[in-house]
Amino acid sequence: TQALLYSSNSNDPLDAKIISSTSTTSSPNSSKSLFGRIDDYGLSLKPKAITAKEKSASLAASQKEGTRTKRLLYTLESCAYFVLFMIYRAYRGFFVILPA
Repeated sequence: TQALLYSSNSNDPLDAKIISSTSTTSSPNSSKSLFGRIDDYGLSLKPKAITAKEKSASLAASQKEGTRTKRLLYTLESCAYFVLFMIYRAYRGFFVILPA
């Protein structure tokens, strides 16, 4: 089984997507190893961060009372997801791609 990694430099939520060259009919979590699950979760971090960033930006446009706290929480969530995504990419670069 081979997997190709599609990546672009845009803020597209589908930026980091694994495209498998063979199709499987089993459920996604039943046959995956721990490292496969880490890869899946790591790849899902950037779309989550972009979604939180967009929610924060939409709240910034509205000047309703009480949105400042929600905007701050969405901004912190976005930053946390981006930091976790960077840690995942560093792990992947040093321990998966470079040794290969």
